Amino acid sequence: MGEPAVSERMDRLSSDLADGTWAARHGDLAGLDAVDGGFRLLVRSATGP
Repeated sequence: MGEPAVSERMDRLSSDLADGTWAARHGDLAGLDAVDGGFRLLVRSATGP
């Protein structure tokens, strides 16, 4: 992701945090002890399975 896209998303997040949009959409996450966001890293060797 390039710098313009990152900057735009960070600006949107900042605005959402300031005006309460983030809390309205995701406020339930703030009370959790842990969150599995579903990110996975798959690594494959170039020489075999």
